[in-house]
Amino acid sequence: MKHTFKKAFSLSEAVLFLIISCLIMLATMPLITVKHIKLPDRAPHGKWACKLINGEMYSATAANVNAKLPPDSKWKKGCTFPELPSSVSYVIVQAIGGGAAGQKGDLEIGTENKTVELFPTGEDGSSYTVEETGKYRIYFPGEAGKRGSLTPSYFDVIIHGFKYMSCAFDPALPNSVVPAVSFEGNLKRGDKLVLNLGNADIKNKFNNRGESLCDSSKAVYAQWADEQGVTYTEPYIFQSVLHSPGDNGRTRVLSLDSNGSTKQLAEIKGGGGGYYASSTDACNIDCSRRYSPLYDRADWLLDDYIKVGLADNNFAKQFSSNKVAKISSQGYTLKYYGGCGGAAGQVNTVLIEKPEKTDFEIKIGKGGINGNNGEDTKFDYIVATGGIGCADKGVNASVNGTDGGSANTMATLDSKGGKGGKGKIGLPSLAFDEMKGQDAQGMGAGGGGGGIALKINKPIDDYMNGSSVYELENYKELGEAGDGSSGGIIVSW
Repeated sequence: MKHTFKKAFSLSEAVLFLIISCLIMLATMPLITVKHIKLPDRAPHGKWACKLINGEMYSATAANVNAKLPPDSKWKKGCTFPELPSSVSYVIVQAIGGGAAGQKGDLEIGTENKTVELFPTGEDGSSYTVEETGKYRIYFPGEAGKRGSLTPSYFDVIIHGFKYMSCAFDPALPNSVVPAVSFEGNLKRGDKLVLNLGNADIKNKFNNRGESLCDSSKAVYAQWADEQGVTYTEPYIFQSVLHSPGDNGRTRVLSLDSNGSTKQLAEIKGGGGGYYASSTDACNIDCSRRYSPLYDRADWLLDDYIKVGLADNNFAKQFSSNKVAKISSQGYTLKYYGGCGGAAGQVNTVLIEKPEKTDFEIKIGKGGINGNNGEDTKFDYIVATGGIGCADKGVNASVNGTDGGSANTMATLDSKGGKGGKGKIGLPSLAFDEMKGQDAQGMGAGGGGGGIALKINKPIDDYMNGSSVYELENYKELGEAGDGSSGGIIVSW
């Protein structure tokens, strides 16, 4: 007998399937019986902005927070805040301060003076060797004359055992002033300034040492009274007073030894020696104001003392109490400052409840110019400060300008700081446009700093050795600095 078998579920498999189906139906029954409610439409989104165009406030709107604002030609004059949809609960207010302007680069020229004594020993043939090539100021005085003196300087007049009078004299004349010259000159490293001394060209015309200033052989009568009041008249021989006039100073010669050749710069005769003169021929015992201190050559002029090796107008002639020869370096220090970039304005972002009013106080901060700060922006109580400009020279000691700061604004406003200008030392000079710092773009960005170029055809050190400060000003060129952009207000929901 032939049997035919067909594939099918067994009884146990069918029962298991029914049990699982029942469990699924029991779990989904609550969802099937609940009534469905239609969800509301999505709340509307939008953006409103206010900024300055040609110095006046303009406003514009965008469909949503991610949409770009229209070009300037599509903005409407005035900044009245719009009415918001009823479904809006909160708005984001973003206030942006004005960006600061960039600043020009600059070249600061200073002096670095160092003064040293030329001839500390003052001996014949003394020399000073120049250490660095540069411009120097030299002060060269003549030698002072020697002092005169009186002997004795103090004594008592005694008659018949009584002290009749005390006599006192200034024992020595004070130092006199000396003739001197000062001048500027360019000296090279290794040059030598040499001091040579000559004899005093003319002795003091009163130089007769030991001369008595009065005739001590003549008797002088003095009156005196004893203890009983009896008056007497007796002769008295006045003590001699000797004077010793001082010698004139020696001649001093200043020479320059450079590259094996010698050139005389200045020759100065020494100052006059001092002496005393008597105002009377008799030696009266009053010993008062009879000796007058004087100096030889008292009536000489500066030109009688000084002979210079260069043109007279290069030297300043003078009488001076400073008797020390000195040399002062007149070297220049140079500092380069790239133009400083302006800082971006502050971005102040605040989440607030939907405002019920539209008449807000609104002020848009202007961008800075000529290195100045940007102005503050204000939306009701929300304030964003303007960017800070460069308070002084650029902080980067180079010839290049720096880029301005970019405001970190939302909603793709393309805020971008201006690019700094380029700079270069020496030839070839840059084109002026390359040194100009660019203006900022967008809202609240800072302008770029200007660069600097030096229009010289030789190294600065070589040029400065023979140049004055004001002359170098003609050999620099400064690039202009970019302005900062004005701030703005963005409200999105």
